[in-house]
Amino acid sequence: MARDWRWRKAFFDGATFYVDMAEVSASRRIIAHEYPGSENHDLEDMGRNATRLEVTAYFLSETADVDSAALIARLARAGAGLLSIPMFGTFRARAKESRPSWNRQALNYVGFPVTFLEEGSAGAPIPAGLGEAILGQMGGALASALGAAVSAALAGAPISGFLRSDMLAEVASLAGLVETARLAATLPDDVAETTRTAIADTVSSLSQGPAIDPGAAAATLFETLDTIAYEQTGGALADALSASVDASLMARTASLAHWGVSPLVSLVPLAGAVAFAGEAARLLAAADYSSRRDAAAARSSIAALATKVLPLYAALGADASTAFDDIYGEAARHVSSRILDLAPVTIVEVSAALPSNVLAYRLYGDPSRGAELVARNGVATPCFMPQRFEAARS
Repeated sequence: MARDWRWRKAFFDGATFYVDMAEVSASRRIIAHEYPGSENHDLEDMGRNATRLEVTAYFLSETADVDSAALIARLARAGAGLLSIPMFGTFRARAKESRPSWNRQALNYVGFPVTFLEEGSAGAPIPAGLGEAILGQMGGALASALGAAVSAALAGAPISGFLRSDMLAEVASLAGLVETARLAATLPDDVAETTRTAIADTVSSLSQGPAIDPGAAAATLFETLDTIAYEQTGGALADALSASVDASLMARTASLAHWGVSPLVSLVPLAGAVAFAGEAARLLAAADYSSRRDAAAARSSIAALATKVLPLYAALGADASTAFDDIYGEAARHVSSRILDLAPVTIVEVSAALPSNVLAYRLYGDPSRGAELVARNGVATPCFMPQRFEAARS
C-alpha cells in the first residue's frame, strides 16, 4: 500500500502546519565565460547554491486563524529553526519570506506560501586578518596535541633496545624534514637562528640513550615547525611541507612493515605527516591569490592534504585528531570566504605579441600589472606576451 503524505503535519521550530505543495530547488553557481571572437568557452563552477524550499502551508479548521498565528509569529522572527516537511525530511533552515492570505470563498482556510533557505554552516564572515590569526593559534594547538599524543602513547609502554633505537631514528628523520622546511622558509635572522639551534639541540640529545624521551623530542620538533610556519605570510613554504607529508607517510609504511606487531615506532612519522599537512593547509589558506581559480585550486590542495592523513590519524588519539580537524576545516572555510571577492580568470586573444605592460594598460588601465600577467602565464620575458594568455577579469 502506498504511503499517504497528504495529512502528515509539517513543523518549523515546533509550529505545526499542513503542506499543500512543496518544491525543493537545488542548483549550482555555474558561470559561463564566453569570449568575443572565439568559438570556445569556459565553465566555472563556483559551488553549490543554498537549497531553497518553496512551501504552501495551510490550516483548515474552524480555528484556522488561531492555529496559524503560532507559525506566522515564528516566521517573523530571526534565526534558523528545525524544519520538517513530509517527503523531504528534516533539516535546519531560515524563513526568508511568507505571505499569509485569506479568501472568503474558502471557508475556515488560511494558506500562504513560504520560502525557506537551508541554514549555512558558517556564521558572520571573518575578516581575513582575524582568520589568519585564528589559523595561527590552531597551528600551535596542533603542535602541542601531537607532541602530547606521542608522549602519551609511549608512557609506560614496554620498549626494547631495538625498538627505542628505531624510534630515535624516526625522530632524527623528522628533525631532517623540519630542517628542510626551515631552509625553504624566508625567516628573520633571529627566528632562523633560534629554530636552527632548536633542531640541532634536539638531534644532539638523541645520543643520550635511555635518558631521552622520544615523545618530548618529537614535541620540540613540532613546536619548532609551528614557529617556522607561523613566521610565513603566504604559501611559498607549502610545497616543501606537502612533500614532507608524503615522506612521513612513506616512513610510517616502512615502519609498520618492520615493526608490524608494535606500531609505536610508526606514531612518530604519522604525527609528522599530520603536522606537515596542518601547517601546509594553514599556509595555503593565508596566501594571497589574484583570481578565483587560484584560490579554488588552493582549496583543492588543502582537501588533498587532508585526504592523505584523515584515514590514519585516529591512531594519535581524539585530541590530536580534533586539533587537525579544526585547522583543516578553518583553512578550507577561510579560502572559501575569500573566493567570491576575487576576480575570475579569462582567456585573452590578441593579434600580435605585445609587451606585458601594454596589455596590462589595455586590460586594467594599469601598466604596473604587467608583472602579474607574466607570472600567471610563465612567460620568459615581459617584452613579448603570447597571443593567447590568461588574465584576471579585474
